[in-house]
Amino acid sequence: MRVHLVFSVLLAGCIDTDPAVFVDPSIGAPSLTVETTALVTALSGGFSLALHLGPRAASPSTTGVSAASLVGEDGAVTLAPTLGFTSLPTLPTTVPVDDTVTVQVTLALQDNLLPADATSTICGRNVKIRALVEDSLRGVPVTIDSAPFTVGGCN
Repeated sequence: MRVHLVFSVLLAGCIDTDPAVFVDPSIGAPSLTVETTALVTALSGGFSLALHLGPRAASPSTTGVSAASLVGEDGAVTLAPTLGFTSLPTLPTTVPVDDTVTVQVTLALQDNLLPADATSTICGRNVKIRALVEDSLRGVPVTIDSAPFTVGGCN
């Protein structure tokens, strides 16, 4: 009898300890390129947004991004307060329980125009993309930052 009990426990597998009962967002592969004219500085690029929801979540989540910005490496200085973007799949999106949805976010030049002198504050330093992610399970937005990276196109 004890042998059967031991084998039953072993065959049942490991207990899933994934703690993500709310969407756990992360930004990967951030990239930006700057283009400067006499009148404006324009930013283009993108990043991937991984939206993970664990098996112990109460239900699927409707998740979106209400804002994106560009900040300095320490996160204290905002370099571009609002970044315009599009996404695939379109946000908001549904994240099923025990799944990860990856969203490709694109930043287009025409949606990200800054004053011409912004190039000097963006170039020559590490930056981060910051996103405000809304999760229907959590009920309040959460702020996430990318890893620091260098903007391309700086001369």
